[in-house]
Amino acid sequence: MTSEFNPHPSLWVRVQVEPGAMDEFEAWYREVHLPHVLGIPGIVRGWRVRGAHDPAGTHLMMFEFADNAAVQPALASDEAQLARRDWDRWRAQLQELSAEIYTPLGPIDTYHHRN
Repeated sequence: MTSEFNPHPSLWVRVQVEPGAMDEFEAWYREVHLPHVLGIPGIVRGWRVRGAHDPAGTHLMMFEFADNAAVQPALASDEAQLARRDWDRWRAQLQELSAEIYTPLGPIDTYHHRN
């Protein structure tokens, strides 16, 4: 019996925003940046998490790619360039900005040792 393993690679962005800029950041993220990111060919959906009582203003955003083959074309697209430029206006209000791409490993064959 075989099981289908079809995980999707993802882009994880973590940002810590100065507390005084939070309201403006929230509006910009929803109205400008999120539509730009979701317009990148190969990005199929996104999520964001922010601690409700996080005074540091840390946000974690995850964007899912359609598949492994979509990652490089998505990152090289004009839409991705636009989304990266979006962050320029926030440099003075950011304490941290990191972006990482993860792709799950497929099933690993079981190792059988026989004496």
